[in-house]
Amino acid sequence: MKKILGIGNALVDVVTMIDNESVLERFALPKGSMQLVDGAKSDLIKSGTLGYKKTYAPGGSAANTIHGIAMLGAGAGFIGSIGKDETGDIFENDFSRAGVKTMLIRFHLLHPILKEQWLHTLELPLN
Repeated sequence: MKKILGIGNALVDVVTMIDNESVLERFALPKGSMQLVDGAKSDLIKSGTLGYKKTYAPGGSAANTIHGIAMLGAGAGFIGSIGKDETGDIFENDFSRAGVKTMLIRFHLLHPILKEQWLHTLELPLN
């Protein structure tokens, strides 16, 4: 049986249940939107919403496709990078439970340009 391999961005959506719009205003987040945020803003939002219920949904276009394929019973693998943090653990654990074989590079607070230069020197095995 053929297997499918995806290479892409390993993202985790965080959905926070709020009780009023003042939380959105505090963090300058438009109502009904999806926002990509940097590490500093992410930390600010995390610390400012500690008491709120959250759900986590791993994703990214290639990642969602591979996850779905694995859930249908096909052999699937995913190559990407994740953080050395709780969010990275959420992504990795979810994909493991779905039966996706992963090759995830874990980074800890590494500057994006250095990360990109390092990835160009990395040789990944093809089999």
